[in-house]
Amino acid sequence: ASLGAPNANASRMSPSLWGALDGFLQEQYKRCWSFLPISGLATRYVPQLEVNYLANGALAREPKLRNPPSDPSLMPLAESALRAVKTCNPLRVPAQFQPYYNEWKDRILRFDPEEMMG
Repeated sequence: ASLGAPNANASRMSPSLWGALDGFLQEQYKRCWSFLPISGLATRYVPQLEVNYLANGALAREPKLRNPPSDPSLMPLAESALRAVKTCNPLRVPAQFQPYYNEWKDRILRFDPEEMMG
């Protein structure tokens, strides 16, 4: 194995392409995410998941919750986000993102109930 990356000079994803990728991911996961809104909580909680993809859009490993809630009553929201990532597996990643796989293969996804419901 060579230590030098043959594509070290490859172009990087532009901010607009990142925006398109984030929009794509949000739309895909919104379809797979079902949760019951929890009313009356003083704490706003947005689950953040560490997700690792293979080049074909399948999960490389189990998604990991990066910020477990301090309030146990919020755990169902975190679990629903984990379930959504598994339910949507594999994602059909559009061809425009394929050349940039090394940039998007490891992502932190935020599951904000307010954004996802809007």
